Amino acid sequence: MTTTKRHGCAKFWRNTERTREAASTKQQQCTPSVPLPYVQGVKEKISCAFHKQGINTYHVLFNTLRSQLGHPKDPTTDGKKCGVIYKLECADCKKVYIGETSRPFNVRLKEHSNTTRSTLSAVGEHLRETCHNVEERKAAVIAREENNFRRRICEALEILRQSPTLN
Repeated sequence: MTTTKRHGCAKFWRNTERTREAASTKQQQCTPSVPLPYVQGVKEKISCAFHKQGINTYHVLFNTLRSQLGHPKDPTTDGKKCGVIYKLECADCKKVYIGETSRPFNVRLKEHSNTTRSTLSAVGEHLRETCHNVEERKAAVIAREENNFRRRICEALEILRQSPTLN
């Protein structure tokens, strides 16, 4: 028995040869591919030029049913959006409040308008003291952020930027 067989070297060299062969066939199989929009007459000429350089091509449709239909879903209304930074304006004195909520915006808007609660927001206190109303049609979502920490930072930045009178 030779020393190469005894120590398994022959098996090692056979496996090395196999991996080299597999790597060379992978390189042959991995030729670059380029997507081309299908335009009759043009795509064929461009494909021929790419094939001469060893580059495969495939065609993609640029005029699909989805592109014709647009967005199949209706957009979510502001009132149903969660995780938002919003702006409220008093209907009578035009004072502004900026807030954030993780719940649906319309639920938080109703809470601001409810002046009979024991704990009130700054908007609720203003409405109770002055008998004013929130202008719900002017209530707007400024931004949307699902992450609680980021949303609170965005709210603080909006408060600094806009300097609302009720915050």
